[in-house]
Amino acid sequence: MTATGLLFVTNPKRLVSDGLNVINKYVRKTLYVQLLPSTHCYPITSKSEDWKEKIGLQLPHLCRSIMKLYSKFSSCCPDLDTRVLLEPIKRSHVKNIITNRKVEVVIFDSGFKTQDIDGFVKSCVSNLSQEYKVILIPENNSVNNEDLQEDEEVFNTRSFDQIHDNVVLGGTFDRLHNGHKILLSEAILRCNQKLTIGVTDSSMVKNKLLCELIQPCEERIDLVRKFVEDMDSSITYEIVPIDDPFGPTKSDPTLQLIVVSGETYKGALKVNDVRKEKGLPTLNIHEIPLLPNDCKQSAEEEDKMSSSALRMHLLGTTLKKPEKQPRDPLSIDTEKVPYLLGLTGGIASGKSTVTNYLEKLGAGVINCDILGHKAYEKGQPCYHDLLKAFGSEIIDVNGQINRQALGKIVFDDQDKLKLLNTIVWPHILELLKKHIARMASGGQHIVVVEAAVLVKAKWHVHCNEVWACIIPQSEAIRRLQDRVKLDYHECEKRVLAQTPNSEAVAEANVVISTLWSREYTQKQVERGWKEMQCRAKYWSNSYVSPSSSL
Repeated sequence: MTATGLLFVTNPKRLVSDGLNVINKYVRKTLYVQLLPSTHCYPITSKSEDWKEKIGLQLPHLCRSIMKLYSKFSSCCPDLDTRVLLEPIKRSHVKNIITNRKVEVVIFDSGFKTQDIDGFVKSCVSNLSQEYKVILIPENNSVNNEDLQEDEEVFNTRSFDQIHDNVVLGGTFDRLHNGHKILLSEAILRCNQKLTIGVTDSSMVKNKLLCELIQPCEERIDLVRKFVEDMDSSITYEIVPIDDPFGPTKSDPTLQLIVVSGETYKGALKVNDVRKEKGLPTLNIHEIPLLPNDCKQSAEEEDKMSSSALRMHLLGTTLKKPEKQPRDPLSIDTEKVPYLLGLTGGIASGKSTVTNYLEKLGAGVINCDILGHKAYEKGQPCYHDLLKAFGSEIIDVNGQINRQALGKIVFDDQDKLKLLNTIVWPHILELLKKHIARMASGGQHIVVVEAAVLVKAKWHVHCNEVWACIIPQSEAIRRLQDRVKLDYHECEKRVLAQTPNSEAVAEANVVISTLWSREYTQKQVERGWKEMQCRAKYWSNSYVSPSSSL
C-alpha cells in the first residue's frame, strides 16, 4: 500500500463499490482526484476572454460531480485525505498536474481509453515517484449507459454560478473534512483572482461542542492553506484569523461573492446588512447544501457531516501516545509496579462513572478524595501538620478536623489555600503509594488513580498515561445543582475553582465525555481500554520498581 495516489475519473458514477475497494487497497493517506473530460463531464474551459462565462455555464454540473465524489469518499474511504484538483479543470491551458506530495500510484476508472497509459501519465503528472504504479479499475457490468448519464438534479435555488475576481468565505475548519473541502472547492471554482478565507480563532469557538479538542487556529490555517494551494495555485489566498462573525467582510470593499453552507446563509444576510450600514457594496451569495454524515457512529451524532461529529469520534481514542515510562516513576516497595492510569476531570464530570466501567473491565481503582479524607483523620501525620498551620479552630467537638470550618478559612484566601494544598498533597501521595503497593502485591496489573487535582498536584507525572473527563461548564453547574441543592452562583463558583478542561486535556492521552448517554460513555471507555491493553502489557513485562533492586 502506498501513501499517495492520483485517481483519474471520467465520470463519478463509475466509482461504485468495486472501484472504491481498489482505491482502499492501494492508497492509505492522500488521494488526489482529477476529473477528465468525457461526454458526461464538463471540466475544460478555454483561455479566451469569455472563459468566465463558459465555466459559469458548466458550474452546476461540475459542482454536482465534485460533491458526488466527496460524498462517495466520505462513505467508502472515510480515512483518506481526498482532494479533487481544480486548476486543470478551470484552465485548460494548464497541462501539468502539480501536487504537493509525490504520487506513488496512478489509478484510472474504467471509462479511461488510451493505448499509451505510461506516456499519458508522464506527460501530465509532474510529481511522480520513480517507481510509481498504474492501476486500472475493471469495468463494472452493473453500470449501464443510462446510469452514467448526468442527472439534472438541482441542489438548491440560492446558487450563484458566475466567476468573480474576489471571493470570501469563513468557518472554523477544524479537522478539515470533505464538507469543508466542498465549501472551499465551490469558492475556488468561482474565483478568478483572490480568495479570502476567515478562520475563527479561539475566542469564537468556546461554545462549540468539545471545544477543548479543536485544533489551534494556526494549525487550522496551515491545513486550509495547504489544501487550497493544492487545488488551484493560480489564485491568491488571504487566510486570516477572525474574532467576530464578519471578519474581512465588514471592511473590504473589493469583495464580490460570499460562499456559505445551508446553515450559515442567514449569517451572509447579516453580513450584507453590515456592509450596507458602512456604505459597502453588498455581496452576491452562493449557498451549498450540507453533506450527510455517512460515517455516523452513534445516535448522539449530528446527521450532517461536521467537525463536532469528528471530534466525538476522537473520544476514547489515543490522542497522544504515552511515553514508554512516566516522567517521574514512583518508587514503590514492591517488585512490580502496576500500569498507572491517572483519571482527572472537574467536579460532576463523570469520573466515578468512568472508574466504575474501568473497574468492571479489570482495573484496580484508587479514589484520591477518599485518601484525602483518610489523611485528615485524627492521628494521621497530616492531621498534626494541619493543626500546626491553622490552629485549634479547625477541630470539632470530637477532636476531628472540621472540613467546613477549614474550607471557610482557605476558600477566599489563595495563600492559605496554597498552604493547605502544600500540606495535604504530599500526605495523600504517600497513602497513594501504599495503596498501589498493596494492589500490586495482590496481582493487580492496571491501577486507576482518580483525582480531580491530578494535574494541579502534578501527580500526573507519576502515571503511565492520563485520561481526562470533560463536560461543558453549563452542564457541570446543572449537575452540581441537582447533587448539592445549592443556588446557581454558588455552584458556578465551585466549578470555576476546578482545573479548567483545557489544562486537563493538554496533559491527557485519552479524553472521555459523559455528556451523552451512559451507553455512549461506556463505548468510549471500552475503546480506550482496548487501545491501552498493549501499552499496559508491555509495561508489565518490562518495568521493575527501582526500590526492588535496592
